[in-house]
Amino acid sequence: MRLTDLEPRWCRDFDAPEHARQGLTFLCPCCKTTRLGVWFDVPVSDHPPIDIAKERGARLDCDRPDHQPELAEVHFGGKHWHRTGDSFETLSLTPSIDCSHFGHWHGFLTAGAIV
Repeated sequence: MRLTDLEPRWCRDFDAPEHARQGLTFLCPCCKTTRLGVWFDVPVSDHPPIDIAKERGARLDCDRPDHQPELAEVHFGGKHWHRTGDSFETLSLTPSIDCSHFGHWHGFLTAGAIV
């Protein structure tokens, strides 16, 4: 399965400029009904990483002008992931994405592939 099959969206701090790609949300590969999210240690743009402690409970913009979900609507990890690649097709993240404590997927995103 590819990340592009899971409706990926770039995510940013609500106050960040539109080009700030500080993180990513995507449909859970197992259930495809819940969105999972991660924050990058080095955003895809020149904007700094999100301050996770400050943004808990804040509104976020997930690359859809008609929808700005509350943090509770997406299962975000409470840390930064190391990112390589700058598109949904080439993105790799480490360590693994573990949402099993929410009853969802645990696995890797490697070169745009869900493994």
